[in-house]
Amino acid sequence: MRPRARGLTVALLGPDGVGKSTLLAGLAQAYPAPVRQIYMGMWQGAGRPGYTRLHAAAAIVLRPFRVWWRVACGAVHARRGRLVVFDRYTYEVLFSDPVYVQ
Repeated sequence: MRPRARGLTVALLGPDGVGKSTLLAGLAQAYPAPVRQIYMGMWQGAGRPGYTRLHAAAAIVLRPFRVWWRVACGAVHARRGRLVVFDRYTYEVLFSDPVYVQ
């Protein structure tokens, strides 16, 4: 029996409103293999009402586990031959820091 082809992984990086979701929708329609989106955004929730220091501390502690879990899910989908698109990959934090933006 021939081994199944491994899928690809891609990361979409860019600020809000640049068209990442539109690009992903186009990929899902045009790509011949199944496409899976995995949202990697790490900074949601800080502005919502009721967000306390306890919430912030818990988010910091849990953040690495959320990243590892989502990467592991992506690896499983890729092993099944799917195109995995990571939306808001962890490297995006480098682009939001004014030191890195030129």
